[in-house]
Amino acid sequence: MLAMANQMESNPVTAIPQGLPKAKILPGILLALAYGMELPFPVKDRSDFEVPAGSHDSTLLQH
Repeated sequence: MLAMANQMESNPVTAIPQGLPKAKILPGILLALAYGMELPFPVKDRSDFEVPAGSHDSTLLQH
């Protein structure tokens, strides 16, 4: 109902870039919504995270 009311009032819920292919609209909207979400927990800096010893020793590239 809210989306229909916004559409009738010409209030965009999420801006979609002009020229975006139809197959990319839904993923684009989902990314925009995820980006705007507020996390239910504080963000921690884990840039110094080390992979545990004994884990698989290969790249993440697809072969």
